[in-house]
Amino acid sequence: MTAGVKLTGLVKTYGEATAVQGVDLDVPAGDFLCLLGPSGCGKSTILRMIAGLEAQTAGRIEIRGETVADPAAGLFATPERRDVGLVFQNYALWPHLTVARNVEFGLRLRRMSAAARAQRVSEVLEEMEIAALAERYPGQLSGGQQQRVAIARTLAVEPKVLLMDEPLSNLDARLRLEMRGVLKRLHARLGATIIFVTHDQWEAMTLASTIAVMRDGRIEQVGTPEAIYERPESRFVVEFVGAPPINIFDLAAATPIARALAAAAGPRVVSAGVRPEALVLGQPAADVAFAAPAEVTGVLPTGGAWIVELACGNDTVFALSHNRPAVAPGDHIRVSAPRHAPHLFDDAGRTCSPVSMSEPATLPTPIDRAR
Repeated sequence: MTAGVKLTGLVKTYGEATAVQGVDLDVPAGDFLCLLGPSGCGKSTILRMIAGLEAQTAGRIEIRGETVADPAAGLFATPERRDVGLVFQNYALWPHLTVARNVEFGLRLRRMSAAARAQRVSEVLEEMEIAALAERYPGQLSGGQQQRVAIARTLAVEPKVLLMDEPLSNLDARLRLEMRGVLKRLHARLGATIIFVTHDQWEAMTLASTIAVMRDGRIEQVGTPEAIYERPESRFVVEFVGAPPINIFDLAAATPIARALAAAAGPRVVSAGVRPEALVLGQPAADVAFAAPAEVTGVLPTGGAWIVELACGNDTVFALSHNRPAVAPGDHIRVSAPRHAPHLFDDAGRTCSPVSMSEPATLPTPIDRAR
């Protein structure tokens, strides 16, 4: 059931508005790709064009090496000829049909024999771990169970590509976590090609083998979850991926950390980011990018971690600790970051490469902050 998808120069316009701007993307067979980005960036539009629910304005779409849409060649294959499966936010189950009848719906349309339908439905229900629900109706199921049925219905017809448009967004936190596990196991067992749209960074990080981060109708970066997080290619990517958000410093600002970073960074660098988990509170280690005095202004427990809010000159800085921090509001401490921690950006917001810092700068002058 594996297949690759290739997009070349894909464009979609609505009147004067351009929703997708020249997207090139190659999804290898068997990959689990997440299109990740904020609302309105064009990710769902791309999914609908792959499915054949919308026609692109320009560009070419290939599925398993076959061109299915190319306006320049006057080619547009209808959805049923593309052999892709779709799963949306709303489960779209027939309320008057049992789970088994919902799952076999597409098989009936393909005029499969009753015996073959029964065999295929049984296989898919077992695959999705819902065989015991076969004779229930959608109204008798939880949200997570209904989503499993919707996925089973899609898998029953054995599509070449499985397309998912934010399918977990209507579930509560526990069910989302459960369904992520289901999808991860499903992909590992079937080796299906999956394209999954989401605005949830943790959903993308935990599910995908490849992430394509989108912004304003364009792809900002494609890479593994580790590469997207650890080696972002732009300031947009580093700010979009990560919770709590990364601390960004304008190196032209006259603040302690900005001055320290500016003294160590190269001339092309105009801003720098340091993730909250990279900050060290207290006595800095020997090899640091900067060390500066700060005042603790808040300690925010999140359950499994603590966010420490700091005032460093005019900068408000957030640090993340997975151990209970031995600080309290009003404490004066030092904050530092390892030499490798800062992400450096030029005036176009692109990552400066290679990332390198010279000898660290330390600022021993205490903060003068009224309390």
